[in-house]
Amino acid sequence: MSIDGRNTPLWVATFHYWRAPDPGLWGETFGRLKASGYNAVALDVFWGYHSPRPGAYDFGGVRDLDRLLDAAAGAGLYVIVQPGPFIGDGANAAGLPDWLLARNGRAGSIAARYARESRRWLRQVDGIIAPHQLGAGSGTVVLYDTAGDAATGSRPAFERAARRDGVTVPFASRIYTRAFQDDNWGWTGDPVWAYLPQYVPYAGASMPPGDAGTTALGAWRMHADDAEARPVFEDQAWPPLSSAVPLDTDEGIRARPRVRAHGKPQFLGVDDYGFHHGAVWYRGHFSASGSERAFSFGGMSGRGGACAVWLNGAYLGSATAARDGTIGALLPIPPGALRRGSRAVLSVLFENMGHNEPLDRDLGRAEPRGMLQAALAGSAAAIDWHLLGNGEYNTDPIRGPLATGGLAGEIAGWQDPAFVDRAWPTTTLPARTTRAGVTWYRTRVA
Repeated sequence: MSIDGRNTPLWVATFHYWRAPDPGLWGETFGRLKASGYNAVALDVFWGYHSPRPGAYDFGGVRDLDRLLDAAAGAGLYVIVQPGPFIGDGANAAGLPDWLLARNGRAGSIAARYARESRRWLRQVDGIIAPHQLGAGSGTVVLYDTAGDAATGSRPAFERAARRDGVTVPFASRIYTRAFQDDNWGWTGDPVWAYLPQYVPYAGASMPPGDAGTTALGAWRMHADDAEARPVFEDQAWPPLSSAVPLDTDEGIRARPRVRAHGKPQFLGVDDYGFHHGAVWYRGHFSASGSERAFSFGGMSGRGGACAVWLNGAYLGSATAARDGTIGALLPIPPGALRRGSRAVLSVLFENMGHNEPLDRDLGRAEPRGMLQAALAGSAAAIDWHLLGNGEYNTDPIRGPLATGGLAGEIAGWQDPAFVDRAWPTTTLPARTTRAGVTWYRTRVA
């Protein structure tokens, strides 16, 4: 293409800044890319990484796009910016924010919301991109590539809107690149095998030369994190599950429960409640009839998901996801475990993976996550369900909801290096335990 009056070929590499969450390393990354012979970088701007909830946009700290574009210009690289809303590249839900995936609405309203919210997102991003354009600003952005929904013709509309937002550089239609990083973190879908695997631009991943053999680990400490499985646990402040039938029936859902619940289905999927990734606890209260033979459930966890179930604190069993992301099981209830008229509680720990790219459907929807159907075989008892995860109002704004699930320890920050764990008992590894549940292990690196 012509740059500054010269026909300059662009040798382009892709850099996923949202997989390298340390702005202090971005300049070094771009310097290595430049030294490898590239003169341009394609930057996918991940909507879901910057927008944890409707109307909220975060462009500070590890999400500082101004700093990212300045670092690329400082390294002498031209920039092709790709603000989405659809970016693919292994991003959770192909780049869409999880809050956009709620399904309690008609298909038409969901599509309209996608178009409306996409425009709001691009308006936010365009305001950051415009000052970094080559010629029209102080940066090196030379191409702009928006990926709209071809089925609805939104791409031309997004391009016209970008011009109104001050974007003056040409629009790109097809870009061939090589990825320049290979690490994967958080609930961002399947790992992406990328180019140049010898370089991993990850915070704290490198040590000074000659120190590789001197690293020592301190004493290990442990702490259980499954109080939610106990029969006596206060969960009434948790959000209750709606009993409404989802209006967006979506033929693409392949999960089928082995036993159908009595009455209307209760589960809309965790996205409708603001919990999108990682562990989610369900607790279901019911009045036993004494004839319950088994607990059955079906859902969508994504490939690699898992689930464990307790009845009145006694472990019933677990299941792992099939290759297509569905998960389900029929877990027998021991005879005599429940007495007629007694109150009982089911505790279900459900581990969700990231959302798949919606490759075969419109971009305003994606496969749901969570336990979508449940029932007690041999009983007509209604189950009063509550659930809790770590969602849109995340307690860890730095790592964000893409990196933190709904275990109590995650919500309390036990993964934080600054967390004080001196009260935890020490242990030795390999640890041996016969109990089913969740246990944290922490140590210090000397």
